[in-house]
Amino acid sequence: MPYIKFSGVNIYYETINFNNLSTENVSLLIHGAGGSSVHWYPLIKKLRSDIPIITIDLPGHGISEGLVLEDISCVNEFILYLSRKLKINKFNLIGHSLGGLIALNFTINYPRLVNKIALICSSDYINLHPDFLMQARKNSWDMKIQRNGLSPNIPPEKVHLILDELYKIRMNEKHTDFMNTSNYNLRNLSHLIKNKVIIITSKNDIIISPRHSRNLAKKIQNSQLVELAVGSHYVHVEYPNLIAEKLNIFLK
Repeated sequence: MPYIKFSGVNIYYETINFNNLSTENVSLLIHGAGGSSVHWYPLIKKLRSDIPIITIDLPGHGISEGLVLEDISCVNEFILYLSRKLKINKFNLIGHSLGGLIALNFTINYPRLVNKIALICSSDYINLHPDFLMQARKNSWDMKIQRNGLSPNIPPEKVHLILDELYKIRMNEKHTDFMNTSNYNLRNLSHLIKNKVIIITSKNDIIISPRHSRNLAKKIQNSQLVELAVGSHYVHVEYPNLIAEKLNIFLK
């Protein structure tokens, strides 16, 4: 398994459709809180084979080492380090939920390193529920509550694919916030983004309301809003065909 060492921690990453010529517009897929690269697998299978992709497990997630990072800015530093190690000149950033906030924050700080942005069920401000934070710190999950955030009729294997990753979170019990997310309110900064952006949301998302996606689309001049009538907060896992259809066109 490929790992890259950053700040003394082995971070898992995977390259798909990647070669030595893949230096421009590599798609970096960034999962959300409690997720991992596993959440991208159904979507990756549907994306065009000419799209170079990198997936990562953020520290404290999936099979990466370490604890959940103290601050989102640490992810900026890792992406910069990754770009140098793999000699990538420019990324397409694809982020789900918190991964979308990370993508926005990175773009505001390093616009020349980003080509396009795809946000899936995300926002320019994310206030994680106190119950999620408490369960993440203790790594003790109420799966009935977590299941309520998914579509009611998805197959059991997809339920497990989504929810089993929660048990892999390793968070410092002393932290009162998840990657200091509450201090990253980008609502007054998102208008600075000039990149092409596609904002995909599900009308049934009860974790991050589609209202936030609509408001974000109004602020980013070069954005496209897609509201799906199906799916939940994890629509990219539940309905990867629909998301891939949009991204395959957007990433051309």
